[in-house]
Amino acid sequence: MIQVKDVAAYLEERVPSALKMDFDNVGLLCGFPDREVTRVLVALDATGEVIDEAGEWGAELIVTHHPLIFHPLRRVLVTDEVGGHVASLLQKGISVISLHTNLDIVDGGVNDALSAAIGAAVREKLPCGRVAELPGEEGMDAFLARVRKVLGTEGLRYYDAGRKVRRIVLCGGAGGDLVGEARALGADTLLTGEVSRKLGRGRHTTRHVELFALKNGGYVADTPGFGSFDIERMESIRPAELQYCFPDFEPYLGAC
Repeated sequence: MIQVKDVAAYLEERVPSALKMDFDNVGLLCGFPDREVTRVLVALDATGEVIDEAGEWGAELIVTHHPLIFHPLRRVLVTDEVGGHVASLLQKGISVISLHTNLDIVDGGVNDALSAAIGAAVREKLPCGRVAELPGEEGMDAFLARVRKVLGTEGLRYYDAGRKVRRIVLCGGAGGDLVGEARALGADTLLTGEVSRKLGRGRHTTRHVELFALKNGGYVADTPGFGSFDIERMESIRPAELQYCFPDFEPYLGAC
């Protein structure tokens, strides 16, 4: 019999919580450690829709990228967003495990999946990103078209400094603070999931910062192609691997 705590231990071994950024909250965040697991739903967020979907599908466990509980909870009320989700999960008997910045950072995780998706070879690892290179120089228009295709999204924001794209600093999460480091590392391009508005405006007026950033409404993982891009490419959490390691339960990619 596979229990929630067994899945949590397996994921901890593959995606150690020690890798997470200091501000983050990961691991088994809500639920029933000793409950048997037969079905697992994998999703980006434990939204109300995802929780309802898990309940209708009969899943005892949801594995998410973004933490269900990010800031400390001082109270749990059904009228609050997070409190309502926690109450619903407990009422339905569903647990939640979240893998966030540790999944971004781990070998085979989000950043490596993003590098592979855009056809870039990783040259150097950063605490929260990667330095990667394309096989050859590429024009901005061609690069953007390919990124849109592999991420399955049209929602890109970018700044074109007029340089060819080859050496890239990338971060699957919020990497706007990597601009200075990217420049120091000789990158011509910064590819990240989120940049603050203040930094974004600054980039359009500060022309000497010869980088561009793109945003698709949140993290790179927030694209419509999350299921096929992130989960299936990431060695650490592929549903097929979960099923191989735990043949008694059925993993499923949530539609939300």
